[in-house]
Amino acid sequence: MENAEVVAMLGEIADLLELTNENPFKVRAYRRAAQVVDTLPVPISELVRKGELGGLPGVGVHTAERIAQLVESGTCDVLERLRGKVPPGVMELLRVESVGPKTAALVWKGLGVTSVDALEEAALSGRLASLPRMGARRAEAIVSAIARHRSRQGRVPLHRALPYAEDLVARLRAIPGVRQAIAAGSLRRHKETVGDLDLLVSSTDPERVVSAFPKLPGRWMDRELRGRPHLLAGIEVDILSTGALDLDAGVLSELDCVVASVHSRFNMSSEEMTERIVRALRSGLVHVLGHPSGRLIGSRDPYPYDLERVLEVAREEGVALEVNAQPERLDLTDAACRRAKEAGVKLVISSDSHNAQHLDNLRHGVWVARRGWLEAEDVLNTLPLSELRRHFRRSRRVSSSWTSEAPGLSP
Repeated sequence: MENAEVVAMLGEIADLLELTNENPFKVRAYRRAAQVVDTLPVPISELVRKGELGGLPGVGVHTAERIAQLVESGTCDVLERLRGKVPPGVMELLRVESVGPKTAALVWKGLGVTSVDALEEAALSGRLASLPRMGARRAEAIVSAIARHRSRQGRVPLHRALPYAEDLVARLRAIPGVRQAIAAGSLRRHKETVGDLDLLVSSTDPERVVSAFPKLPGRWMDRELRGRPHLLAGIEVDILSTGALDLDAGVLSELDCVVASVHSRFNMSSEEMTERIVRALRSGLVHVLGHPSGRLIGSRDPYPYDLERVLEVAREEGVALEVNAQPERLDLTDAACRRAKEAGVKLVISSDSHNAQHLDNLRHGVWVARRGWLEAEDVLNTLPLSELRRHFRRSRRVSSSWTSEAPGLSP
């Protein structure tokens, strides 16, 4: 079992524990374990095989036993027990943006809601607004979130579809008589999401390919970015709701590279969010604006902001924009990359790695950049190390007027 599958199941256990109002300490234990497994540099199955789960930080004996069960059998006693307590449709509610375990439990136990359709009906009929901590505005927001949820159905993120397509293509190429087999459609174009796996096969024996296909398993850096790894002293800081950064200027000014990103208060107006970002870029402390739109593919839409205004200020301040290659983000988009290039703003393709395995994500960022017509000269991390350091030094100039307070923006 892959690490990502174990992480998903540990998260499911935590959600189910919260839905059934079990001990909050258990909820936190499973969420912490999921974070630990997600950042492991080695396969979790290897640690299970060697009996080394006990060495994982913050993972207790009980949780380690459940992880071993997941790896060895694909499930565990705790997960099956909890699944038996919660209707399957209630877990589907958690896929709707802004509906967490507490809200799902409230509508399930308070209104008998066990499906997304039932949640929408409750919101439209006014029953949802009558629940504690709900109200009409929250009900309206949930209806909008359900519409976005439905619009995403039927498509799979590229990084999930790609391994299965590559496996199928390899197996097709191994069939005698096959001259060529390639993936086509959205996958060949490296689009962010894939609806179907389109495969093209050229063969001297087509009937053999057709007869073999049902027997196939049902599993569904660029040269310029390669080279010796180098370490820079850097950090990602939060852009607070006021536009201030969440670390002292004295600390940030000592670092080689500062990436600033929005991680909270996504519900600001376009004008407020734009000024929030602009103010951070004007600080003279920021080298790169991270995942500029804040989106999570399939689960969270971009927050509203004026990209043209941000690009104008980024060019003036010498700040690059990130092409975040995490498959759930792919932010900037290809269209925004092209607008950045046209505006004269440099970009950085980042794997946003949380462990060594995530370094492979870089190719997703390269594909986005290619679709945005970027060339090596547009991307800062294609530069030799000495030139990259010089660029970052040139772009740093702390504004004398920049403070941690911002008029007109609420914290």
